[in-house]
Order: sequence, then structure tokens, then C-alpha cells
Amino acid sequence: MLFCRLIGAVTILGTVMVIAGLTSLPVLRRNFLVTLPLVTIVATAWIVGPGSIPVFGAFPNFGLGVALCVACIAIVQLRRVIPPSLASAALTMALVGVAHGWILLLVLCLPSVAVYGWHLIRHRTQLRSWDVTVQSAIAVVGVAALGAAVWQLHALSAGDVLTTNGGIALADTGVAVLCVIANAFVALAFFSRRKAGSEEHRHGTLTSLHVLATPLFGAALLLALGIFQLVQSGSVTYYFHKSFLAVEIVAIVCTVIGVAELWSPILLKKSGRKTFVAASLLTTLGATQFFGLPFTGMSEQGLKPTASGATALLQQTTALSGPMPPLIPKLLAISRVKQERTFIYAGFNDFFDPLLAAQWSLTLQGKWTNKVEPAIPLVSPLYKGPSKVPNAMIAILEKMPELDVMVDPELLPELRAAFPEYASRIITY
Repeated sequence: MLFCRLIGAVTILGTVMVIAGLTSLPVLRRNFLVTLPLVTIVATAWIVGPGSIPVFGAFPNFGLGVALCVACIAIVQLRRVIPPSLASAALTMALVGVAHGWILLLVLCLPSVAVYGWHLIRHRTQLRSWDVTVQSAIAVVGVAALGAAVWQLHALSAGDVLTTNGGIALADTGVAVLCVIANAFVALAFFSRRKAGSEEHRHGTLTSLHVLATPLFGAALLLALGIFQLVQSGSVTYYFHKSFLAVEIVAIVCTVIGVAELWSPILLKKSGRKTFVAASLLTTLGATQFFGLPFTGMSEQGLKPTASGATALLQQTTALSGPMPPLIPKLLAISRVKQERTFIYAGFNDFFDPLLAAQWSLTLQGKWTNKVEPAIPLVSPLYKGPSKVPNAMIAILEKMPELDVMVDPELLPELRAAFPEYASRIITY
């Protein structure tokens, strides 16, 4: 129950962070009617669109990490508005939060870091001595905190991690591609203005272009990850799908910021007309439906929701009204097992991810540590069906001598007979 409530709290925090970061940008604070449709489409994306997938998939760390990536973009866009020390501290905290939440998301922060670093170098003569001292201290603390996140992963093989299987609801590929293409269109529009205005204005346009092209940078790296996974394992897997989702969400936010930068000055000239008020309200209403029908109230009458969040909510309600899944009593039984040696559960359960089941078995013992982390990917053969239980079990027994393997009771006699040399390390609940 506490975990479910914390997911809700983290989701609200991430949503508030994204919307607050967006509405803090000067370009989106000039006129309410110009801003309303743009902010609405981001809020819709986050609440019922692709941003809802981490919520219902119980990946709050990933959702918060994406929100912090958006915060990095907003901070860099505000670099001329807020004091340098405050901006550096906020950016560093956001980067550390991303690294400790879902470290692969740091690649989406690289363009923002590069632009902000160049901004500091370009204006270094304007920094006072105490500013330089503060900036240096922030940099040292930030590097140490980022180093701690990297150290936690030092025992893992990058290749094994990047090809790990896992379960996550897939983003709408068509909408994701549309968002990335829209972002490319906005980036091209910025590029066409790179020689317009004063030198400072041209520099601002180019740096905005670099930040707003973040999804394009992410898409290029995503393509590389997909090729790597295809070469290594023959299919695109968990981390590709999660990264794909992150790129889609960030592309939506970046496109909205770019559209506001480019066209809000034109729209402001017409904002006093009554027709503009009506157009703004109608566009806002349309924005709430961009990612699919978000309402669940008419589902029994045949008008079923199509937005990711609404569909997941309906499925969750249906699941909760049915009988308890068999895995829940099984996990309760596993939690009651008392023994000194650490064990990991290797079992097949319909409609449940075997890696998650293995992780939960370690969590229930309070023994999910860096030392036993390499055992979790070894249950991957179970994705191919219950006949692969022996394959997963023997891989763990051979490679992780400090671990026992827990199997379902009906399999215990057969598995102990098949592997007598490991009989004492094959246990059940």
C-alpha cells in the first residue's frame, strides 16, 4: 500500500515539475490564451498520454527521471533569467536525480549540459570571484554524486544490461514518430533564423536550436541502441522500448517550447480578437484528445477510451474487481521463508514478468544488492515459457554459488532428481 501511495506522490511531483518548468519560461507567460493550448497538450501527454505508462507500469523512478530531463531543458532555457549559481545548482541537482533514478536518461541531458557549459564559458568574464568559487564547488559535488551513481553499476556488464528483457507497455509508435518529426520541423525553423537579428539574438537562437533538438539527438542514439540489441540478441527489448518512450515524451515538450518561441509573437498580435478566444478554447479542447479518448465513463455503453492512461485505468479497475492473481499468495509464501542463505525465485507465471518476480523475491528478503544483481538477468530464459525453468535455474546455480534457487513446489522433486549435485540449493516455499 505504501508503494502504491508513493507512486502517486512521485507522479504528482513529476507532473507539477513539468508544468511548472514549462510555464516558467517567459515565452509561455506572455498571454494566457496563447499558452493554454500548448500547456494543455503537455499536461495531457503527461497525465493520460505516454507519460502515464510509467505510472501504471510501476516505474516511478523512470517517470521522475524523464520529468527531471524536462527540468534540465527548462533550466537551460532560463539561463539568462536566473542567477548563474542558482541555475548551476538546479541543473546539477536535476542531473544527479536523473543519474540515480534511471541513468540511461542522462543521454537526453547532454545537449542541455553542453549548451549551459558553453554559456558559462562565453560569459565567464562577467562572473565575480565568489561566483567562480560557488560554480566550482557545485561542479565538484555534482561530479561526486554522478560518480556514485556510476559506481553502483560498475559490477554489471553494459552489454548484458542493455539487452535485458523486461515488461513495459509500448508507446504508440505513430504518435512518437509524429512528435519527433514535428520536433525536427521546429528545429529546422530555428535553423532558418540563425542569421536574423543581433549577434546576441542569433546566439540565443542557435543555443535554443541545440536544446530543442534534444529528441533528435535521443532518436539517433535510440537507433544505435536498437541496432546493438538486434545484433546481440536478435530483437529490440526492454531498454529500447523504455528509451523510446522517454524520447517521445521529451519530444512533445521540446516541440511545444519551440512552437511557442516561433509563433507566439505572431499570435499575440491577434489575441485581442473574440475569434482568437474561441480558437484558443477549441484548440485546448482538441489538445485533450490528441493522445486518444481519455474518458472512461461511457466504456460500458461502447465508447471505450483509447488514451494510454485511461485504458490502463479501465484495465486496472477490471483486474481489481476479479479474483486475486495466483502470484500474490505465492509471493506472500515466499516472504515467510526463513533461511540464512540468500535465494532467488525462478518460476514461470502467466502474465507476469519473470525478472520482476525474481527482483521481488530478493526485495522481500531485503537482500537485493549489487552483489546479487547479476543473478536477475539469468532468469531471462523464462520469457520463452515454463519449460525453460531448468535453464534459468542451472545458470544461477553454476554462476552464483552464494545463491540458492527457489522453485514452485510441484517442480521440486523432479528438479532435485535431475540435478542431484545442486539438490541442497534447490528449495521451495
